[in-house]
Amino acid sequence: MNMLLKKFLNIFALFIFISTTLFNDIEFVAAQGIDPPTLDSSLITFTQLGQDEFWLTGPIDAERITFGVPASWRLTGGAEINLSLTVSSSSERVGTGAEYFRGGGSIRVIFNDVLLGIIYLTEVGEVVANFPIPMEALRPTRTDGLMELDLELNSGVCELEENTIVVVHPYSMINLPYVTVASDTNLINFPRPIYSESFIPETAVVVIPDSPTALELQSALTASAGLGILTNSDFNISLTTINNLTTDQLNSSHLILIGKIQSFTSLVGQLNTQSLIVNNQYKIDGLEADDGVVHMVNSAWSSSRNILLVSGNTDVGVLKAAQAITTGVLRSGQYPNVAVVKNVQPILSSELTSEDITLGDLGYTTETMDSQGSTSFSYSFDMPPGKVLGSDAFFELAYGHSGLLSYGESAIVINLNGQPIGSPVLNEETSTQVINRYKINIPSSLIQTGKNVISVAINVVPFDICMSQEITSEWITVWSDSLLHLPLGDVSVTSPNTISDLSIYPSPFINTPTLSNTAFVLDENDLFSWQGAFNIARYLGSVANGPLSLLKTFYSNEIPESEYPLYNFIVVGKPSDSDFIKLINEDLPAPFDANSNIAIEKNMTVNFLVPPNVPIGYIELLQSPWEHNNVILAVVGNSPEGITWASAPLGDSPLRSQISGNFAIVEAQRVISTDTRLTPLSMIQQTPIPGTIAAPTAVASNPNTSAPAENNYAWIPTLLIVFGILTLIVITIAVYPLWNNNRTRKK
Repeated sequence: MNMLLKKFLNIFALFIFISTTLFNDIEFVAAQGIDPPTLDSSLITFTQLGQDEFWLTGPIDAERITFGVPASWRLTGGAEINLSLTVSSSSERVGTGAEYFRGGGSIRVIFNDVLLGIIYLTEVGEVVANFPIPMEALRPTRTDGLMELDLELNSGVCELEENTIVVVHPYSMINLPYVTVASDTNLINFPRPIYSESFIPETAVVVIPDSPTALELQSALTASAGLGILTNSDFNISLTTINNLTTDQLNSSHLILIGKIQSFTSLVGQLNTQSLIVNNQYKIDGLEADDGVVHMVNSAWSSSRNILLVSGNTDVGVLKAAQAITTGVLRSGQYPNVAVVKNVQPILSSELTSEDITLGDLGYTTETMDSQGSTSFSYSFDMPPGKVLGSDAFFELAYGHSGLLSYGESAIVINLNGQPIGSPVLNEETSTQVINRYKINIPSSLIQTGKNVISVAINVVPFDICMSQEITSEWITVWSDSLLHLPLGDVSVTSPNTISDLSIYPSPFINTPTLSNTAFVLDENDLFSWQGAFNIARYLGSVANGPLSLLKTFYSNEIPESEYPLYNFIVVGKPSDSDFIKLINEDLPAPFDANSNIAIEKNMTVNFLVPPNVPIGYIELLQSPWEHNNVILAVVGNSPEGITWASAPLGDSPLRSQISGNFAIVEAQRVISTDTRLTPLSMIQQTPIPGTIAAPTAVASNPNTSAPAENNYAWIPTLLIVFGILTLIVITIAVYPLWNNNRTRKK
């Protein structure tokens, strides 16, 4: 009996150990920031808002959290906020802990400029505070439509040299009950509701005709660059064709249809287009043949999704519509959800036209930081292609500041393209001057062709941190008559060896912010190369950050010779299919044999056999044979997967830092870069990503790419059932001998 009992206890202990270990692992996963799904999706933790734990440190401190909600949410009554805090105290003179806490401070909780309530800090320890959010506080006051939560600490104990510290935990939450409604499709809100900066990730799919014209394809890439500008590339968007559009994409994504309206008959027929489409043509009062149409409607496949038509009755009209949306500002007419685009005029950039130009000349106004804390004011100007900066260039900052600053802690730092170049003095003397002038020389090595950014970083710390907040006592001003002196000289590229290498990408393609000097060269019926170009265009748009996008696109067999010297070209596709690659093949750093898609790596120190069925991608940079100031970037592969690999480092990818020289081989997550103009072994750079490189896999027949599925806890119920069954089995095995022995004795 004792041995059987001991056996049972041993088995049960083992079971408990395994169970505990496994569920500890579950808790560990949750601790890494993966939130298990909740039954009530209106409960939003600070973690879900992207907010980590933060501290409010007395005597005065504040924190602001901004977030967006899906455009399809209509918030209802019953909203509330639940704050989880830890309050502590520290004193330089007497120590830390509850025994030294004098209390008396408070935290004001403000939602969309409405005061929800005040938390009075009367003791140290854990504090949980709940406040209802009235309906009037659920209306955003910001122009971008984002919600705003402010927490303002005032400990009120400055004279005691005591610091109150409040830790705000990320499991604090906001409850926003809602109902799902059809989104407002008024174009005045564009890019909402397609892009709403929601804390819940949303996706969009750009759909083009199965056999788009070059202008329709150019329109898709133009829209991609524009959306990169409008969303800072922070948006999950992909490209597909009508025949490759999946049911899941129809049901779960916003759709952006780009092409002539007659190409989308099968989709548009299911939408409420307000009878504006008749016989597969737009019929709108005043619409002319080559006008573009931007048309927003609710989705027929999902109540929370929307359809944006970037269209027209002709290719020219489609391109106008695509260029219009890249500006981010649309004007409707007879219908609030419809904009007719008559023409698109290139916008004058901030390109230099004079040696001396003020911030005001560039369109900037005087800026003032009038509260404790840090901020940065940014000013951009464009350096024309083919110009070089003179050695006597300088920036003269015009600034003023309060005399009530802590001069040892307050500061102004001037940065040029992210590099600090100067910092003016703040003292009693400069505080007596309305305008001080500080001149700093500009190193020509920091200036790049195209967009340049001067940022003025400011840190404001008052002399007396407990000074009344009712008056503006601490401030620093940057005046708009701050001056840039930028003498320019001519420069030209005359030698093939003087072109820059891949390490400075995305230059020179972004040297013109509108991308008007960039042209993509693609092949017909090649969705994979179109998708690669789409992602590259989106990245270029986000970095160039121009007022609109005016890039060009050609099919490789349709480029007029007169266009060759006008652009920096990006060629994407398979070498054997591209007439353009064949045209420049002999000039490539690693050319290709006729009808071959494997590069001849003639200048590599070691050559390896690459079977034609093993995917591989190449990135090659060369000087344009038609215009020495332009370059050509070949982004090619021997298969659809190889093309995808080659395109990846040129988009928003960590692989981008691994490309250099004029030739790079891309194999999945590994990049091997070299410069074929140099032969020493030391110039070859291999940059594998740590870890095992997976063997090549077959490419799926559907070229649509999708993001990896997020981790979730759907497996837990199944796991619990399995463990329940195992528990019964263990108990049965252990108990049965006891029961059987007892039964035998009774007999």
